[in-house]
Amino acid sequence: MRYHLGIDMLGKIVSKRDALPEYVTLFVTNKCNCKCSHCFLWKELNDIEGELNLDEIEQISKSMGRFAVLSLTGGEPLLRKDLLEVIRTFHRNNRMRYLVIPTNGTVPARELVVRVIDECPGLRIR
Repeated sequence: MRYHLGIDMLGKIVSKRDALPEYVTLFVTNKCNCKCSHCFLWKELNDIEGELNLDEIEQISKSMGRFAVLSLTGGEPLLRKDLLEVIRTFHRNNRMRYLVIPTNGTVPARELVVRVIDECPGLRIR
């Protein structure tokens, strides 16, 4: 079955200027413990000079409304020592439903995941 969007429906989809995003990706760190040849950031890795601090992240979060999915990426996001606070900030201010953390799998995440489940009720983690 083929679907056809009328021009008026397409206009509604394209012209949502004031609409909130459904999916937000935030690069929380440039730190990484790997040097993967396929990484597009490998030259900038481990240069944390431009990293956002918690106050800046709080400002960004407060400037946004609700959205469904937050993807915290980097580098290796699990290397950020205050990652739990970053997650709490967005959960508190933006009430996202899903948290995505792409990882290289080399940093243990069990403790973080358990704390997120305890402290951010209803948040699903991928």
